[in-house]
Amino acid sequence: MKTIRILTLLIVGLGLLAWGFAALNTCLLPVELQDPNLGDSSRVFPSREGILLSTATGLYRQSLSGKFDTIHGLGSGKCANVVNIFDTQQGVFVITGIGDCQSELYRFTARKGLEPVLAEEAERQKFVRVEQTSDDVFVILTDAIYKLETGMTALQSLATADQCIIHDPGYTKTRSVIFFPAANGSLCKLGHRGLDLISGWTNDIFWGAAETSRGVFLWGMRGAYWLDENNHVGKIEGISDDPVILDVYEMSTEHRLGRVYVGTTNGLFVYSQAGVLTSVPGLAPNDVPKMVYSVPEIRSDLYVLASNGVFHLGKEGGLERISDISENNIEGVKHTGYKTREGVFFISSDDQTYRLTDSGAVSQAALPGNAEKPLDIKDTRVGPLLATGRALYRFSEVNGWILVRSGDLGGDVSIIPIPKIGGGTADVPVFVQTWNGVFKWIESPFDLETAKELWNYIRIFWHEVGTMLVSLLVILLVCVHYSLYRYKWCIYYMRGLVAPSRVHNQIFISYRRNDAGGHARHLYEQLCSRFDHQLIFFDLDKIESADVFTDKLHDAVTQCSVLLALIASDWLNARNADGSRRLDDPDDYVHQEIALALKNGKIVIPVLLGDVPMPQASYLPEPLKPLSVRNADRLRVGERTSMYKTDVDRLARLLATFPNIPPPKRWFLYRTLL
Repeated sequence: MKTIRILTLLIVGLGLLAWGFAALNTCLLPVELQDPNLGDSSRVFPSREGILLSTATGLYRQSLSGKFDTIHGLGSGKCANVVNIFDTQQGVFVITGIGDCQSELYRFTARKGLEPVLAEEAERQKFVRVEQTSDDVFVILTDAIYKLETGMTALQSLATADQCIIHDPGYTKTRSVIFFPAANGSLCKLGHRGLDLISGWTNDIFWGAAETSRGVFLWGMRGAYWLDENNHVGKIEGISDDPVILDVYEMSTEHRLGRVYVGTTNGLFVYSQAGVLTSVPGLAPNDVPKMVYSVPEIRSDLYVLASNGVFHLGKEGGLERISDISENNIEGVKHTGYKTREGVFFISSDDQTYRLTDSGAVSQAALPGNAEKPLDIKDTRVGPLLATGRALYRFSEVNGWILVRSGDLGGDVSIIPIPKIGGGTADVPVFVQTWNGVFKWIESPFDLETAKELWNYIRIFWHEVGTMLVSLLVILLVCVHYSLYRYKWCIYYMRGLVAPSRVHNQIFISYRRNDAGGHARHLYEQLCSRFDHQLIFFDLDKIESADVFTDKLHDAVTQCSVLLALIASDWLNARNADGSRRLDDPDDYVHQEIALALKNGKIVIPVLLGDVPMPQASYLPEPLKPLSVRNADRLRVGERTSMYKTDVDRLARLLATFPNIPPPKRWFLYRTLL
């Protein structure tokens, strides 16, 4: 039998080792700082100068060793708290100051550290934000705009038109242009050539802009417009005040290259060569989307995520509802979807996650049953990650969403995949930002090529000898079980027990349900993990419906070798409805059990729960007075539950010394594994 135990330990050890290597890619660890006080406002910012982390106590930069070192120069107090960090072509800009504090703007480089950008006090008081386009970086004040020239530390002021409300939050930024609303209802454009007033835009509320290969597409509450090279807009025909435009999509697939689609609150439109927006029809009456949230491209196919389902746009130009939608009973999509390497994930109106695969099929990517509502999905180097309010999940093609970590993450979980900057090919890290700090997805000790080579060796080895080893192991186990004749005998032998007793119910647990029911159940479960459960009598598990309760109790007490009398705080003074003490009542079950055991000469052990004292003989009825001279055992519960297991182990060793009770399982490692 010693050989079997060694084999069992070897198999478990190899399994734990394999699980450990696999878990290295699914492990989150808190980031390490020189100052361990992260605070609740910790945020991660990727930049060209490295990965920056802002906390309530300062600003940090990740070093080559992986730790975050302090960046000096921000000062202290709440006015030094980092509000935002902008990574631009002209450097990394850090904005500080919250509440009634004055905003400060710094430029950060790894070589020089933090340098103030706005030298004048008046400029600092008027500072609004930093914006970047594909060509320029702008510092925006309430009454002026500064452009930061490449390679210059000074700011070049731009002339500002008085009617441009440059501090209005309702601005829109495209790839190379920033649009601001104007005081007279028109629009202003900020680009490489400066700040210009757009003509032709009147009596409409500006909602958005999109830059395409065919020009700049603008839209407002009353329709859609094109912007020409002279900063003049012309209205596009084919769409009226209703529906409302939500977004514009330019296609990149070969047969739709450069084609522009417009998603609205009432379907999908396409911009034709004639300069007119035309509604995209459905192949059937029910194949028309309502509110369009997203138009993702998957390979050479186009799909539409809408409030009433998912649709496929065929090459012939008609929309077709995907059949999987009705089968999965999805009422609709709630947002724009998340495009990842595993397909497009989206959340339906019933707060379930679904996946649109490369083949065009929609399947449910269900979360575990106790998971909270999904909030965010990001594509990272370790695959798609999903965040709920307090947990993080990783997507597996085989197992769906797998829980990575929960509990100590706190709340407001957000995933921050760090992009590759400068065209590098090395794996980039993944951070998870929560109320309780920032966590980092630790790196795997194997690179991708080593992991592939190791997997090939394992696959070849399993193909050659794996089946033979499994067959030999099965034959060995069958022989061992057959030699011991019965499965129960095998279990006893492996667990270090003697042959099972021919009699049952050798340990009787006596208790009052109103004050010791929970303790009795817990003690029964603990003893069952150390002895065969058939040796222990616990009324809730051993007395079936329609059985005569008193007869079963009397038979069990008569048959047992040991009676454990659990004594809690209310055991002695429990009262009947008429106010009389229950222990004095001959019909009381506790009275009957203990009195019958004492009368028949059974071993009775008083088990005191917590700090309950041993009852004195003067407080006991006459049939129970011998109980007061029995040496009691004590189980430490309540505030000393850490010692409870030690007390149960001591009690188990004592019970094993009595007749008809086999010794408990062998301790520690064997008991844990077997």
